Amino acid sequence: MKSHQLKLKHLIMGVAMAAFFFTSIGSVWGGYRMNIDSIKENTLETNRVYAQKLASTADSYLHEAFQILGYSADQIRTKMDDEQVLNQETERLRLQNQMFNSVVITNAKGLVLSVSHPL
Repeated sequence: MKSHQLKLKHLIMGVAMAAFFFTSIGSVWGGYRMNIDSIKENTLETNRVYAQKLASTADSYLHEAFQILGYSADQIRTKMDDEQVLNQETERLRLQNQMFNSVVITNAKGLVLSVSHPL
């Protein structure tokens, strides 16, 4: 009768194959996790840079708009009673660089004095 005992070489081969299998699985899992973390970091950094650029562009746009409106306010502050001048200024502002799609001039009490024509 044959003996069903495990031979030492089979035992060593089994342990070596198991070690290789578990090491391979661990390496693949570690690489996968590292790639996922790297993709997350790159995406977050890209979004941060994009948001910073967008904020800078919006800031420049608002700064330019305030400069234009400030100049216009200086031009009409002594002419708030002249309806023709106010109407001309609202149209000039609306048509100047297409920054504004409509312009309204009000007095200190909130009374509307002039409105630009709609597009």
